[in-house]
Amino acid sequence: MFGIEGICDWCHRPAMLLQHNYCDGLKHFSCEECNDCAQQDVRQFNQAEMALSNAKTIVNS
Repeated sequence: MFGIEGICDWCHRPAMLLQHNYCDGLKHFSCEECNDCAQQDVRQFNQAEMALSNAKTIVNS
């Protein structure tokens, strides 16, 4: 699960990391300690982006 060594994008400390994918193609990495917060951040961002995309589609229809 946490198989990548590097710097956590949330706490900026060196650790074993897990990759998180955003719907716009960006990837960020979190340590085990920050994982819950990271999952929530990514989920909220992706939901907001999808809602915006759907709203644009409806307006342009």
